Amino acid sequence: VDAGATESKRGEIRGSRGELPDFDHGELPPLAEQRRIIADTRRTFNAWLSGELGKNGGG
Repeated sequence: VDAGATESKRGEIRGSRGELPDFDHGELPPLAEQRRIIADTRRTFNAWLSGELGKNGGG
């Protein structure tokens, strides 16, 4: 591996791509809020999945 050539190519790519866009929905919420949302989503999904598995005999 030619480390010098690799780093040179990385610099070339970084220089040509310009400004990177933000997330489509703006900044991410604080980490505690992300964790709360994920926990709520998991609870909702698990409740749904339990119901679906029950409909099909659990297996």
